[in-house]
Amino acid sequence: MFDATKITYNIEKLWAEPVELGREHDPVDAYVQAIGYERRRLVHGYQLLVDELDLAPDAVGAEFSLPSVISTLARTTCGDRANTGQPAAVYNRALGSRFATLGFAGDIKSEQFSPAGGGTDDGRTLAHVTVAHATDPDIKRRLYEGNAHSFVLCNFDLQTHVGINRDGADGVPIVGVTGESRFRTPRPACGAIISTLSAYDADNNDHIRLRNTLGEDNYQLLSQTGIHTEDGCDITAAVAATIVALEGMYETLHGLLDELDERGVAHLTASIEINAGTGFRVMQVARATLFGGAVRVQGLGTDASRYSGTFIAHGENADDMRLQLSYGNAPVDGLPVATELPPR
Repeated sequence: MFDATKITYNIEKLWAEPVELGREHDPVDAYVQAIGYERRRLVHGYQLLVDELDLAPDAVGAEFSLPSVISTLARTTCGDRANTGQPAAVYNRALGSRFATLGFAGDIKSEQFSPAGGGTDDGRTLAHVTVAHATDPDIKRRLYEGNAHSFVLCNFDLQTHVGINRDGADGVPIVGVTGESRFRTPRPACGAIISTLSAYDADNNDHIRLRNTLGEDNYQLLSQTGIHTEDGCDITAAVAATIVALEGMYETLHGLLDELDERGVAHLTASIEINAGTGFRVMQVARATLFGGAVRVQGLGTDASRYSGTFIAHGENADDMRLQLSYGNAPVDGLPVATELPPR
């Protein structure tokens, strides 16, 4: 018989901690001190199993009589080359090495999907394959029979990306472009999202999908009017990328409602990787948990008309200006927590 006391307590502790959403952060701060800390909160007091050697049925395997968690990890992000390489390496070191399944030789075995524009092209498929790959029937049986508190943790990071050229005229950053490296001319990023908004092609499947993901009202506003800061910076690309990531997270949550059993726990985030030529930052825009059919979601919203933004100095460094997105009048560390999902 499953005893949910420990995991319920950990979920409550997670949601008691505030999180700052909608602001650029250094990758390690975003991946380790925000997302990683929450996942460690969920497994506090448990034996965390990620190495496939832990799953061996003999003396080298884990002792399943202890309260244990098998963890797996899924990540989706745009396949644009400006958004691969260094960002993927940092992500794998910070999160993949801690929460993805590690193969026999120590390789990171996470679910990796790269639809144009990021987010997800099919959240139900992402949910299904991630949960199905977490354990096989024999391992699940040994885990569940071993201890009444043991469970399976499925982690999902739905990501998009946007470029920011911080060397715009009069010091105003240009959002939606990146130089890819110090040797390259700035180009659109995310190119898929920007081309959907600026040069929609009804015969392009990626354009069709992204327009549907944004929703027609958002598409019309973002493609015709756009969103600007008070000093005139066009942040349309960042708002569009945020909505695509959020919708991907929501769609995945809907899929998980049909996939998780009574001992399945899901932790999800939506975020944007900020490409800036020689480096990158991360903006987390939402988080969610799902357990026992109960969902909690906190984040920015999907109505483009409610967005605003500004660039603020990071710490005491007046030259380090970072994008802050706001949704309505909610503060970045006090966005409301919802217990229902938007309808599909």
